[in-house]
Amino acid sequence: MSIEEIRKAFVYDYFVIVTGTVAGTFIFCLILDKNATFSLLYFGWVLLFSFLADIPLFIFYSKKELPEHKWRIRIVLHFIVLEALLLLLAYIADMYENIVGGMFFAIIVAGVYVMVRFIGHQMNLRLAIKMNERLKRIQEE
Repeated sequence: MSIEEIRKAFVYDYFVIVTGTVAGTFIFCLILDKNATFSLLYFGWVLLFSFLADIPLFIFYSKKELPEHKWRIRIVLHFIVLEALLLLLAYIADMYENIVGGMFFAIIVAGVYVMVRFIGHQMNLRLAIKMNERLKRIQEE
């Protein structure tokens, strides 16, 4: 990915991550603590975590087009760095206290990660279909 592509992905992913974080928090609390309440500070944490979760996107930076296997290696590396970063931040912020809470938090992060990747894939697929349709029309003319 070029710097420009990363910048666009950073902005787009930020809002998807914010949405996923709120949904993940809802599921986390629904299962572990149905009576949880949040202060206004929670929204600041969501915005900060979402921003920090976007920073590892730079793992995908490359000046040239990457082969498929190197792209997959970077996806795995990105996921590991993201999990470690968010687990550390959540622990510092007292979002979980024990191994079970940490594991559940890691599962929620993985779920949000899959959601972000899936939505990005769907958006790219739609764009490819539209581009192919336009190319067909151009060829027919």
